[in-house]
Amino acid sequence: MAGGGLWAQRIKMSITSQNDGRAITCMHAFMPYLKDGMKTLETMAEKYQESPMGTHLSLVLAQNMSRPFYRIDKGKLHLYRQANPTKALDLTNRALQQHDRDETTFQNINYHRCSQHKANLLATLGRKREAQQELKKLVGYLKGRGVNKPVLNEISEYAKKL
Repeated sequence: MAGGGLWAQRIKMSITSQNDGRAITCMHAFMPYLKDGMKTLETMAEKYQESPMGTHLSLVLAQNMSRPFYRIDKGKLHLYRQANPTKALDLTNRALQQHDRDETTFQNINYHRCSQHKANLLATLGRKREAQQELKKLVGYLKGRGVNKPVLNEISEYAKKL
């Protein structure tokens, strides 16, 4: 993570927590005067994909790509970009692979959210069995980390409803 230029330094300094980092990067990604914001995020996520910073940027992009984006122009709502669940799934997988390499990347709650996001994307793509397997894997992982039974039961129930 050393070096990386001004943008890398700004992002490193800005991300004080995962949620702060997401808010900061999402806020900047679609500001009208930062047309290249998404490209910058994609570049940084790719460049630092094997680091916590790149992982969190991948999640920001994945969450953004998983739903359509609208803009208000001259008082009217316009579809700016369709959802791209396939790309969102690729970015989410990248984040989970980094966590597999370094389990300190996510704490339990964030790992839960990331895995559940992956399951939702798989379900959106019509791959419900894989989505349920992802949630089953999540339950096993969290159980091994001492997560409370009610949380594990909630995840299991959610998997059944997919």
